Amino acid sequence: MADIELTFTTTPYDRVSPLITGEVKPQGITLRFIKMTAPDNFYQQLKFNRFDVSEMSFSSYLIGRANGWPYRMLPVFHNRGFFYTTLLVRKASGIRSPQDLKGKRIGTAEYQQSAALW
Repeated sequence: MADIELTFTTTPYDRVSPLITGEVKPQGITLRFIKMTAPDNFYQQLKFNRFDVSEMSFSSYLIGRANGWPYRMLPVFHNRGFFYTTLLVRKASGIRSPQDLKGKRIGTAEYQQSAALW
């Protein structure tokens, strides 16, 4: 039986580079990597369903599913870095610790950014 061919795109992290180069090959699957940088790869997938397999933020997936998107998510975490090591504030803001934010409203550049969701 012939392999199924799947197109995929992802940010080229060290943990997925063997899939990109073909060094690691999933049994029964031929992966065809399409090189594209973020955020264009996310846009291409969300707007045009361009790839069979794609990296995507969890919040983007939730929005898509709520709008009838037929895709299913696999919980594969190829970049397990901890994003929350810093908090940037203006010196004149008066914020010196996370407790200073209690009861306050905060903002983020976009909801679909995974770091903001978590």
